[in-house]
Amino acid sequence: MFFRPRRQQPPAMTLEGILGPNSRLDEAAGMSVETPDALCIVADGRLLASSGRQVIALTLWGGPPEVWASFDAPVTALCCSPGGLVAIGMAGGRVAVRDTSGRPVDGWALPSGSVISVVDIAFLSEDELMLVDGGYGADDNILALATWDDTPRGRLVALRRSGTIQTAAGDLNCPMGVCHDAGGDLLVSLFERAGIIDMSGQVRQSGYPGYLGRLRRTATGYIMACLSRRDPLIESSRPSMPSSRR
Repeated sequence: MFFRPRRQQPPAMTLEGILGPNSRLDEAAGMSVETPDALCIVADGRLLASSGRQVIALTLWGGPPEVWASFDAPVTALCCSPGGLVAIGMAGGRVAVRDTSGRPVDGWALPSGSVISVVDIAFLSEDELMLVDGGYGADDNILALATWDDTPRGRLVALRRSGTIQTAAGDLNCPMGVCHDAGGDLLVSLFERAGIIDMSGQVRQSGYPGYLGRLRRTATGYIMACLSRRDPLIESSRPSMPSSRR
């Protein structure tokens, strides 16, 4: 009788790669925040985080958070400009801009009803924002709807400080995140297509094992959030995004 030696090798699984231990999140120090949704680091080094209708500021990890600003709708997106401006997206497709101290900045009036949602923001300059309109309302279950919806409802909208808006890219399948690449071009993550495209529509990367969220560039690469892993049983019935790498 032949016995095959037991291998301590984790199995490969479709869409997930090789499974292995990853306890960094479990071991990381955390703090309690009510309904967090967005983060950004302001010019003075403080961490801003959304907490329902408030944005809290944290100077030192583990220290007490302070209320930086309060709004009349849940905060859905945050970003900071090199000059210290902070843009805030809110449920219902609204935008506000504050200075580093949390005081309102004149201008930036987004016309009512011009976007459905603001799921992410990026500063193009100190006088212009790029808004990600995912195409679904604040009360919509994106994971349940977008996964089966082939209608491209999302778009990118440029908002100038003067209040003028312009659609920069339309007919997108649930865009969720935007950031600049190393060359200054904008990259956009697509939720259920599990890919990243540029403003020309070219696929930069695809085939990720999760439903994509926001995307941020770091000194060594990118950080990308995923809402949930992709299910092979569902994905087998979905059209796949063309694979392209640059």
